[in-house]
Amino acid sequence: MPADPKDLLLAEMVVQMGFVKREAVNACLAQVEREGSRRRLDAVLLEGKHITADRMLLVAKFMDREPAQRPGESTEEEKDFGRLVEMKRLAAGGEVEQAAKLLEEMKGKGAYARLGDILLRKTMLTASQIHQLLAEKGIRILRCKGCARKAEVKNYDSATEYRCKKCKGGMEPVAFTEIPVADPGMDVVIQEEGEGGKI
Repeated sequence: MPADPKDLLLAEMVVQMGFVKREAVNACLAQVEREGSRRRLDAVLLEGKHITADRMLLVAKFMDREPAQRPGESTEEEKDFGRLVEMKRLAAGGEVEQAAKLLEEMKGKGAYARLGDILLRKTMLTASQIHQLLAEKGIRILRCKGCARKAEVKNYDSATEYRCKKCKGGMEPVAFTEIPVADPGMDVVIQEEGEGGKI
């Protein structure tokens, strides 16, 4: 049976947050699939001592955060992203619509995700394509060199020096090859023209 969307999101989050290696996560996902719907990824990760209870609680806090919009509601940004995907002919209109419906179902169940996550999991887009589409909209995902906290910067300017809100360390764009996972703990910064540009 298909993997639970929450398990897939959890898998990406624990890898991107550096808590569990991808190989271990994939092995645990395979175990969940073998054992059926009575098993959940978080339980398998904890039982196998791949992650501590404290770290799992931190991930769970992010995943259970109240969504910014009503369950099942798509944001205008997601709709714009979907239109851009269609305009670039990176996916057919029907595929984007199908992904949007799945996204609404996930949000209706309380899962945190974005349209790009769904298109990536359905192998309609690559991580690099998603980063490039975001860059066309003036958005870059940065990571702190000190604490690894991420920030999504709108109206990104490559000539500007960005600093982490948490530790004040320097920030740099994540590689285009890295999966731009939807992270509820990620800062979202809208830089206005004429600002100093520091987060």
